[in-house]
Amino acid sequence: MSDRFGVDSPPRVFNSPYATAASMDYNPMYRMSEFKVQGGLSPSTSEMNLYSFNSRSTSPVGIPTPTLTSPRPRFSAYDTLVKRRAEVNNTHTQVVPTHYSMRSATLGAPNRKDYIEELTKQLDTCQKRNQFLEAESVEMEKERNQIRFEMRGLLVNNEDLLRTNTQLNNEMKRMREQMLEMEREHQSMGERYREMEIEVKEARDMMVEANTQEYAFNFLQQSLKNKLQDADENLERQTQHAQVLAEKLWLAERQLEELEVDKDTKDKRTSELNSTIIRLETELAEALQASTQASAEMNLQQKLREDAQHRVDELEESLLEKDQELQRLQNLVSRLQGEVSGKLIDKEQTLEEEIQLRERIQLQCKQAERTVDDLHMELQSTNQARDDLAKQLKQAQEKMIDLESDLEELHDSEQRWAAKHKRAIEQTEQLQLKLIQEKDLNDQLETEKAVMERQLRELRLEVDELQSSRVQEDVISRAESRVKELENSLRTEERNKAVLTNTISKLERRINELSDQMEEEHRIATEQKDLMTQRIRSLKRQLNEAEEEASRKEAQYRHTQRELAEERETSGRLQRQLLDQHLQTKRKETLTIRQTLDNLRLDLSVDDEDDDLQPQQQTNSVTKV
Repeated sequence: MSDRFGVDSPPRVFNSPYATAASMDYNPMYRMSEFKVQGGLSPSTSEMNLYSFNSRSTSPVGIPTPTLTSPRPRFSAYDTLVKRRAEVNNTHTQVVPTHYSMRSATLGAPNRKDYIEELTKQLDTCQKRNQFLEAESVEMEKERNQIRFEMRGLLVNNEDLLRTNTQLNNEMKRMREQMLEMEREHQSMGERYREMEIEVKEARDMMVEANTQEYAFNFLQQSLKNKLQDADENLERQTQHAQVLAEKLWLAERQLEELEVDKDTKDKRTSELNSTIIRLETELAEALQASTQASAEMNLQQKLREDAQHRVDELEESLLEKDQELQRLQNLVSRLQGEVSGKLIDKEQTLEEEIQLRERIQLQCKQAERTVDDLHMELQSTNQARDDLAKQLKQAQEKMIDLESDLEELHDSEQRWAAKHKRAIEQTEQLQLKLIQEKDLNDQLETEKAVMERQLRELRLEVDELQSSRVQEDVISRAESRVKELENSLRTEERNKAVLTNTISKLERRINELSDQMEEEHRIATEQKDLMTQRIRSLKRQLNEAEEEASRKEAQYRHTQRELAEERETSGRLQRQLLDQHLQTKRKETLTIRQTLDNLRLDLSVDDEDDDLQPQQQTNSVTKV
């Protein structure tokens, strides 16, 4: 048997209340026409003469019986009784002596008590069955209440799920606001990056000017070396030209002073360049931090996109399930409409038959009115069930529309996330290009550092040569101070380079930690999402099972109500038959009492006559004596 009773099971055949175990046609052993005595008629109305009293109406139930299948002519009740009596007299010409008394022979009902006992037994069984069905109906009402409580619990769970859905929507709104803030920050970072590019260009121009000045300084140094060599040769060869050489030395000193002034200006410019480099390095560190934040935001966007895709898949699955439920509900509605139409036709037929029976008997009329009321109640219940199903269908359609709108919103949000993801990827690529450019600048600075070291070595060699050539000590001290300054600048550059490498390694470590953290959060989110999907599916399964069980219980409840109505009809019919039998027995008892009284009166009159004759005889004998 199918679990969903009333949905997958075949339509129930209408069980007539007159075709039960108490019916005459169903069990012929209870028919009193089988217990006819020779020379008498059956005390009960048989199925043939029960429906032939009034030739205008047919049997209340359209069940073909062997006695009613053949076409019958229309006779009145008196004609049928006379005809049956003539048939009995023709078939039984000789009366068989029976062991019954005069009273039973005159009444012609030898087995009436047995028939009444059988009817009482049937009535008792019907009452027991009614009690059993009433108990079953009470249990069904209890189960129905329990199902209602379960449905309320499921509705509460559904409200909890809706609440979680609203919370998730609020979280989505917060994430969108965060994305907008991130876009604003990204725009500000782009503006900062443009400013940094302008400053880098200015720094490059200044570096080019410094390189040109250094080239001129080198050229001057080379010329000074040549002049110093010439002066040494002149000192060794011509001592008489000391004054000329002194003047030349004075001129050389003036040139050296000018060169020192130029060097001071160059040192100032190099310090300014170093400050700009430090500022650029700090801005580069900020840009690296922003790039790490952008990468983290990219990971968040990817995670949110995957979550949105999973939600879209889940919503599509739920849409498919809702479509299946809609088809099932439509099939249910069509089947219920067919059953309701069939029931309405059957009920109309029963109403017509009850109206015809109302013309015959008042008790049957009352019973018909009761059945009509029951049928109206059932019709109202079926109409209410149909209205409930229509409401459920409307609610399901509204839910479908809401789900479609949610799907469209999710698709739009997914497209927006994809566009934002593309923009974030482009921004990261730009940041990577900037990093590459900064690395190129660092390499250029290293090459310049190597060039400066080479120049320092050359200057030291020149200083050694000057010391060997015994030039004036002030020139040598100045050159040594210049060498020391250049060494200090080299050390500061090395220090700055070490700081840059440390910051780059720290940033790389931070990026790795953030990527690991994002992966862990993504894994936790996927696990929570899987748990939520499993919980939602289990709740949907429980809802479907509860609905199926409720429909099955309602079908069983209707079935028991129908059986109760049928049993009530059969019990009412049996009670009417019992009343008729009691009335007939009372009438026959009154007839027998009257006959016995008449017989007693006749006996008393005969005794009185005998008493009158005895004194007359005595007087006659006395006179004779």
